[in-house]
Amino acid sequence: MRVWKLLTSFMSVRDRYVLENYLYAYFICALSFTGLYIATDTLSRIGKFLDAPGPLAKTLLEYYGVMLPVAYTYYLGPMLTLSAGMFALTLLNRNNELLPLKCSGMSLYRIVAPIFAVGLGFAVLTFILQEFVIPSMKDEIRRVYAFAHKKTAKEALLLEDAAGTRFSVRCYWPLEKCGESARVVFRAAAPAGGGAAVVREYVADFIVWEAASEMPRGGLWALKRGRESVREYRYDERGLPLRAPDNKLWIEYERLALDTDLLPEDFETEGDGSQYLSIAELSRQLERRRYASPLLVKLHQHWAYPLTHVVLLLLGLPFVLNQNNRNVFLGILVSCVICVAFYVVNAMCVELAGKGTLQPLVSAWLPVLIFTGLGAVLFDNLKT
Repeated sequence: MRVWKLLTSFMSVRDRYVLENYLYAYFICALSFTGLYIATDTLSRIGKFLDAPGPLAKTLLEYYGVMLPVAYTYYLGPMLTLSAGMFALTLLNRNNELLPLKCSGMSLYRIVAPIFAVGLGFAVLTFILQEFVIPSMKDEIRRVYAFAHKKTAKEALLLEDAAGTRFSVRCYWPLEKCGESARVVFRAAAPAGGGAAVVREYVADFIVWEAASEMPRGGLWALKRGRESVREYRYDERGLPLRAPDNKLWIEYERLALDTDLLPEDFETEGDGSQYLSIAELSRQLERRRYASPLLVKLHQHWAYPLTHVVLLLLGLPFVLNQNNRNVFLGILVSCVICVAFYVVNAMCVELAGKGTLQPLVSAWLPVLIFTGLGAVLFDNLKT
């Protein structure tokens, strides 16, 4: 208690009282939402947890120790911030404590200022989590996700490196950094004296990243159990197709190292894999990729999404203050509806950006701007 008073010594008694109510409400909401998430998620995967080696308690601790930061960062965080804010104001209103605060000379804007200050703090926390904590845990996240879902492979990937070499894999596992059913087509530059460019095609059962710290890129890609096409792409000086040794159409090999600038991150960032990358990692990928719309959206969302904590407060708190709501459960229900609406709009904008209808910058910031505008209008109409 003495430490708390020391930390809040710069605040007035009224601000401290509002803040204490908000933190109490946040604690209750955090326990409720986190408990509900863990209970429903555990029941849906109870068979996998029971079949895992080792004690059940250890399995659950390892799994949720990794997944809770992810769930908070991308789903629960803004919902907790808004629900706690509406919960706290509803309690103040139900206990007839808002009116004395207003009679003491505080406007409604001034009353909710501590709540917005804490919301801004949670926005900073979310930024730190998605910029530093989540990227450092991405291998652990993939490991526990693979344990829970048994399917983490990315399917039907097609990439091209800086030299124009095309890589296609039927499945790619980010955790193992391994692809299955790989096909690689090298297209060399056309000869100076004219003629067609030399093309080489390789197919293999697997393409594997072999880490090596002494190499410039930290490792290399190697094809395993594959073969190289000969007849279709190599010709002699007379223009006749060359044949492989023993008159085969393919040269078989057990391992073949590839010379390419592609990195595991290039495969991992296809689809939704970019959500675990930091701004620095996204920027590096943008320098390397030709088709980078999803990466651009994610890069802008790194800055826009944390503001959701404050934006949703703008939209939800006027419901309590304008409607004189005294029902705690109704307030939490409304907060959930607002959060779901935001996530739906955000998902629609990301989808439109993927189709090229919206620019990545617009896609990332449009939901924040829309809900900020609505919240500003509602706050402007408050009877302070």
